[in-house]
Amino acid sequence: MTTSSSPHSTKINSMVGGWSLLCNPPRKVVESLVREFYANAVPQLGQHYGYISYVRGKSIDYSPSSIKRMLMVKRTSSTQSYEERMKQQDPGFDEILNKICVLNVCWINDKDGIPNQLRRRDLNPQARGWLEFVRRSLIPTSNTSEVTKERAVLIYNIMKGKNVNVGEMIANNINKVLKSTSDNTRLAFASIIQRLCDEAGVEKIIDEVLVKKDKFITAKKMAKVVAVHPLNRAREQRAYAHGPQQQQEEEEAEEQPHFLALQPPPHYQYQQFSEGFNWEQLQEDVHQMKGDLHHLREDVNQLKETQQQQWSQINQNIQQLQGGFENLKEQQEQFDWREVRSALDKIVEQGKWKQRNLAEFRNLYDARTLSRRQYDINTQANLNHLCNAVAALNPGYPTFMQGMEELSARQEEILAKHKEDERNYMRRAGFWKPKDAKAQEGSSKPDEGGSSPSKNKDKGKGPMN
Repeated sequence: MTTSSSPHSTKINSMVGGWSLLCNPPRKVVESLVREFYANAVPQLGQHYGYISYVRGKSIDYSPSSIKRMLMVKRTSSTQSYEERMKQQDPGFDEILNKICVLNVCWINDKDGIPNQLRRRDLNPQARGWLEFVRRSLIPTSNTSEVTKERAVLIYNIMKGKNVNVGEMIANNINKVLKSTSDNTRLAFASIIQRLCDEAGVEKIIDEVLVKKDKFITAKKMAKVVAVHPLNRAREQRAYAHGPQQQQEEEEAEEQPHFLALQPPPHYQYQQFSEGFNWEQLQEDVHQMKGDLHHLREDVNQLKETQQQQWSQINQNIQQLQGGFENLKEQQEQFDWREVRSALDKIVEQGKWKQRNLAEFRNLYDARTLSRRQYDINTQANLNHLCNAVAALNPGYPTFMQGMEELSARQEEILAKHKEDERNYMRRAGFWKPKDAKAQEGSSKPDEGGSSPSKNKDKGKGPMN
């Protein structure tokens, strides 16, 4: 059965019609244009990633609307788009499996148990064809054996005829390439960048270096991928059983040419060997090889001796460590943990006993404080009652203020009497005299001496005259 007559290839041809420019890229893509585009698209520090770059003095707009207009992508009548489905927590994993995979296939979950990817060999023929288109033109990757959740949902939307914002997807993936810091990042979407440069009128230079030709995705090649061949199916099963390394080795072996037919026959090789052979040179080489072998043996013996010395040193260290471990073990056995535990238990019990006593003392103190406060309140209330109510009941009893005035007057009388008694006692003892008595004594002293102060003064000046 040819690929052109298969139903899958016919359906792919009908669906690719809306993306004709995307499936048929230009044959000549200039490498310097692509590199200059990515170099000038990186924003300066502190600025956001936009959709503008510059190539040879021309402004290149790679916004989603510009890419969509350039590729002339048609919009379907479906309501739910790829972007809306990806925002959902469950984009319909079971429905995607039923649409793009063969029977008895399940998702590969991540560490959180969430479906994460599928295997390429689990896809049905039509989905395989769209996988080649998606991984080369929309979400680039070099991995051909695994299908991520994003690519699986995209393949499902394409096969169901739902909306896919191709412009936004390509523009955002270009910005992802700009943000990448890996040294192995590939400059993707070279054909899209070439079309944008041609549309902007970027100047072309003769004999420029072109991008290495890749296998462009067309409807015909997608149909070839869709065609299932028994040999390819057996090879994929064998590669899956032995691992990805053997699969890569088989693919490299297929690409390499075979040179077995160019080798001369064995008898012709022996004839050339016998005619141009030099026995003397062979003997010298053998003698030299023996000497080299002798030196090699000496080196090996010396290396063995060195290794033996090292091993003996290592064994001694091991024995010392074992002796240290044995001593430590003996010390641990001699150590009585029961005494330590009993001491710790006693300390814990003492702490508990102190806490109980402290709690009891606190409760008792609180109770006494409360009782004393209540007693003071009751006593003050009784005093207030006696001071205010008793005088009203019996006018013969004085009021509190009257009692306080009488008590103050009585206390003042007692204090005045005490002061007078102290003065009399000090006067009799001669320690205190009134001020009037001191003045009288001062005035009477000159009369008692028989001379006045003036006379005494004159008497003191006598010798000077």
